[in-house]
Amino acid sequence: MTARWLLLPLLFLATPALAAPLRLGAVLLTDKPDKDVLVLPPCKDEGNQPVTRLQLVVTEHPAQIDHLDVVFRDGQKQVLQVRDHFAVGGKSRWIDMIGPARCIARIHVGGDADTLGRTPGKQARVAFWGDAVATRASAPPPAATPPEEGTLLGRVRLSDQLDRDVVALPKCPSPGNHPVSSVRVTVHEFPADLDRIKVVFGNGDSQMVEVKRHFIDGASSAWKDLPGKARCIAKIVIVGDTNSIGFRPGEQALVSFYGK
Repeated sequence: MTARWLLLPLLFLATPALAAPLRLGAVLLTDKPDKDVLVLPPCKDEGNQPVTRLQLVVTEHPAQIDHLDVVFRDGQKQVLQVRDHFAVGGKSRWIDMIGPARCIARIHVGGDADTLGRTPGKQARVAFWGDAVATRASAPPPAATPPEEGTLLGRVRLSDQLDRDVVALPKCPSPGNHPVSSVRVTVHEFPADLDRIKVVFGNGDSQMVEVKRHFIDGASSAWKDLPGKARCIAKIVIVGDTNSIGFRPGEQALVSFYGK
């Protein structure tokens, strides 16, 4: 009995404490649609640590937040769809980011203060918080179909509303971007409807890629050949949505793009 009670304090001390969310900074939004930028300090400073998810809090005046363009210190980019109206004091859910915990260089905020016609000229303050809690979205999901020696070019999450999302690739050449002559798409976690996919090359040329419209969880397209010689892709534009309204509202499908 004595030995068991002596062990309990040791177990308690061995349990790591969870770090509190970190305030990353804030921007002021005018009452006209615009894109404001929050520039973070150097990585590992007091106001910038590696994070895996974000939360925003709106104060002073209501605001409409459409999307967040997150640029990481390693040059990778990710578009987070918000598309929500926030009253004063309102906050978003924690928005997961894909990949390991990383420091953010800047956050481009697309939205505006909802004050026009009532208190014109007033600005809404949007504060951002980061957290490093591991989530399902922070780890690469297992692919139901092997990429067949393809390279992962990028991933994007689709909301359950038809929308346009963009996967911006790093500079070419790099480990995540090199010349390719064919691409394929794989859908994870939830079924999705993909209406259009456009590949934009580094020289500005573009090509529409035809894929079947509905994908179940784990489904992949065939490899789609790109005309001409192998080239680097600058971005991939996708129009589609997660097929979850009516049974899992708010859930998001994860769409992965591969090249070879």
